[in-house]
Amino acid sequence: MKKLYIIRHAKSDWSLGQKDIDRTLNKRGEKQSIALGDYFSSKNVKPDLIVSSIAKRTQITAKNIANEIDYPLDKIEFEPSIYEAHYEQLLQTVWGISNEINSAFFVGHNPGVSDLVYFLTGDYVDFKTSCVAVVEFKKLQKWEEIESYSGSLIDFITPELFNRK
Repeated sequence: MKKLYIIRHAKSDWSLGQKDIDRTLNKRGEKQSIALGDYFSSKNVKPDLIVSSIAKRTQITAKNIANEIDYPLDKIEFEPSIYEAHYEQLLQTVWGISNEINSAFFVGHNPGVSDLVYFLTGDYVDFKTSCVAVVEFKKLQKWEEIESYSGSLIDFITPELFNRK
């Protein structure tokens, strides 16, 4: 069985006028990404792999989560093809995950992550920043076997579940 945690990056900072790829997180995004990692830690969720877009906001989100769950930062894979990708490109990246990996965190952007969840499960989710769709593939042993509607949306985690005051 394979499990994919599809994560939209935390809230980014638009105030600095940076190019899109260079935007970092704002204070709320920093807090949310750390709180999300803490939430995963409290649930004993630790993936075999974290793969992230190369955009700064996704890199920071992935690193903040990794810090909270004691995942080695040097093991995070930063994948250029995730940035500004359509769900079909995202699916190519998922298919490329080693079959030795059973669970993966996938940190990306909208609308690609929303469309990927819909493609995989047939469920539409309102993918705001810091949301996570947990998709399970019970009958599959290989990532490349994933196809349309082959997964089940078993959880949708929103900031309201993990936000620190």
